Amino acid sequence: MNAAVDMTETDIRNALVKTGRVPEGDPDGVAAVIARLASGEITMREAQGIPTAEVEAAYARGFGRFQAGRYEEAEKIFGYLCLLDQNVAKYWSALGACRFNLGAYAPAVVAYGMASNADPDDPKPHFRAAEAFLKSGETELAARALQASIDVAGSHAQHAGLKAKAHGLLDVITDS
Repeated sequence: MNAAVDMTETDIRNALVKTGRVPEGDPDGVAAVIARLASGEITMREAQGIPTAEVEAAYARGFGRFQAGRYEEAEKIFGYLCLLDQNVAKYWSALGACRFNLGAYAPAVVAYGMASNADPDDPKPHFRAAEAFLKSGETELAARALQASIDVAGSHAQHAGLKAKAHGLLDVITDS
């Protein structure tokens, strides 16, 4: 995952030429793609022309590894998917779950925060972040995350169970 973060502009240009998204010798075309990536107009998946079906197949492989308890392998897959499309909440939530199960609670919170940014109407990432905060002894931050989960759940019937669970957990940690 760090290799993608350390990519230079030359690496990006070479990758775009290799995928055929930009013809070789077209520096303006590469610059335009890089500008669109930087502005958030397109994702790496779109820039590389990777079909959604391929990405979903990778997600399924990661999910299978997660279910088998192979969290490190699943984390790599989900981390890659997050780099390809940073706007898909389920990729970030899955990455957070892997990190949580590996005991990497602070990185799990970061992933859950990204999931929340990608889907601000979903209270689950806040709840999961609260669980990670609790595991790392951050009771005050857990209480804030639980309150955020409750607030996002609002009066939506589909979130009633999670909201009740968040209320119960919030009561337990604020009474102690």
